[in-house]
Amino acid sequence: MNKRTQKRKRSIPINSPLAMRRRALGLSQPELAERIGTSALKISRWERGRRVLLRDAVKLARALSSSLEELWPEAFSIEEPQKAKRKPRQKARLPEAEWRFKPDELKS
Repeated sequence: MNKRTQKRKRSIPINSPLAMRRRALGLSQPELAERIGTSALKISRWERGRRVLLRDAVKLARALSSSLEELWPEAFSIEEPQKAKRKPRQKARLPEAEWRFKPDELKS
């Protein structure tokens, strides 16, 4: 077994509210997927934090007897997102030797 195969076999604990609720009900990913009419791969992706369409989120909440707020608390947080700070804009400047007035250039 090489390092590449070892990396694939490591399990990553998923502590999302969606995964915890599914486990609490004793459902596997394929069982939950069958209940809502989707694939187990999508369930896995959603548990790892991928975006979920609203219609699928509602189906998940109903299948897990839960609310959307319980499954995705970060989506319903009241905090305002912080704006990224921009760097002050710098004016384009020519090197000093090019912008100084040179009388001998006008004699041409």
